[in-house]
Amino acid sequence: THIRSPISGRVSSTHVTKGNLVTGGDFESTLLTTIVSLDPIYVYFTADEQSVLHYTRMDLAGTRKSSRTASNPVFLRLIDEEEFQHKGKMDFIDNQIDLATGTMRSRAIVENPEYLLTPGMFVDVKMLGEGPYQALLIPDAAIGVDQTIQFVYVLGNNNTVERRQIKSGNIQDGLRVIRSGLEKEDRVIINGIQRVRAGVQVSPETTTIKVSNKQQG
Repeated sequence: THIRSPISGRVSSTHVTKGNLVTGGDFESTLLTTIVSLDPIYVYFTADEQSVLHYTRMDLAGTRKSSRTASNPVFLRLIDEEEFQHKGKMDFIDNQIDLATGTMRSRAIVENPEYLLTPGMFVDVKMLGEGPYQALLIPDAAIGVDQTIQFVYVLGNNNTVERRQIKSGNIQDGLRVIRSGLEKEDRVIINGIQRVRAGVQVSPETTTIKVSNKQQG
């Protein structure tokens, strides 16, 4: 008798050997072995109520579609990794908040051709916090901090230094996202901000900001 699994994957140890008596049927049937599917693989995680509301409001505002209807990307990081280098997509969101934990269960599906991910592993999951938008990127070294206020120095008329208050966001491509306070026409001082102050006149050297391929949160 040949028994075939309806799925492909990795087989565990066998619980019976040739010559043993087994029983079939829906109840009290003999367990032969277990099989886990590896490629693709499911990743289960939970989101707290505040995060659920955050993503729901973005869907209502039209800035980011709900993962119930869209396969939004997710990024994974294993416990021995620094970067979120594994990409998957949303596959399922539960229909209610767990009253015991105050969280909602979700699931992503991830391609796993090299079988690096194994069932039972723990991973960190990162999701997009909002929909795509246009933003300016500058090096962190160009940003100064005065107590809780972030600022940069820009060049005005006659290369006179001006201090500009900004609001920053996450790191993207190795550079800091600037949410407000700068325009694309602004000339930002990116080196030596400790040696300048507002109102002085400088002789700038134009340079190009280099980006990296790293995607961080």
